[in-house]
Amino acid sequence: MTPLHPLAQASGVYAIVCQNTGKCYVGSAQKFWLRWAQHLRRLRKGNHHSWKLQQAFNVYGEAAFEFRPVLRCELKDLMLFEARALVTFKAVDEGYNVSRDVESPMRGRKHTEATRKKMSGPRGPMSEGTKQRMRESAALRPAPTEEFKAKVAEGVRAYYAEHEVSEETRKKLADTSTGRPVSEKSRLALIERNKAGKGETRTLNLSDAERQRRVDANKARAGKPRKGMTPEQRAIHSEKLKAAWEARRAAGVKRGDGRSPRKKPVRVAVNS
Repeated sequence: MTPLHPLAQASGVYAIVCQNTGKCYVGSAQKFWLRWAQHLRRLRKGNHHSWKLQQAFNVYGEAAFEFRPVLRCELKDLMLFEARALVTFKAVDEGYNVSRDVESPMRGRKHTEATRKKMSGPRGPMSEGTKQRMRESAALRPAPTEEFKAKVAEGVRAYYAEHEVSEETRKKLADTSTGRPVSEKSRLALIERNKAGKGETRTLNLSDAERQRRVDANKARAGKPRKGMTPEQRAIHSEKLKAAWEARRAAGVKRGDGRSPRKKPVRVAVNS
């Protein structure tokens, strides 16, 4: 079936029939041709959700399968007629369907241990093509309005005002953020935001428990010497300073340029 087929844009119940065996796979679709294209893509990749249909496809080949619209119906009746077609064509017992429940295909079934490990394991790196498609999709999305940003920020503040964050969660967040590289765009945005906020008093919307925790933490630190940097942190800080000075030197900036000149002390003669 192609997009030019008379029923390509129609909705209803379909059957994917193997001409070599006479067995079929039954399903429902909002658009016949789009659903058939989705099935073909999965079958060609070898990861179709119906292992029985995938095995038959691997054995007999793509040319042995035919997509046949069974009946047309409205979208609200798709599940009803698909369930009836499963029984009529014996698609589960003798065909390529693996579930009798059209609304929840995994109901009453369990994933194998190998499938569970594959689902929970780390995913491989994304291809450059996938990354490029994600960039293009993100570029087409409209930028959030200031009103939307304000609503999101208000919702976040309200949530944390009512829910206290545990120490374990704080530690996890700190460990996750430590060592994370900051892009040049984010760094410049932070600088501009800090410049705009200078001289203004920020009011934190904190819960009473969080305020008390901060007060107790400040009292506990009172009178204690502050912890200095570790040797690793000191080395990283030194390397960053050296890199910054090298960049300034390469740009022709001399030490002291851009600073306000020191005021010379004024000598006042006192007559004795």
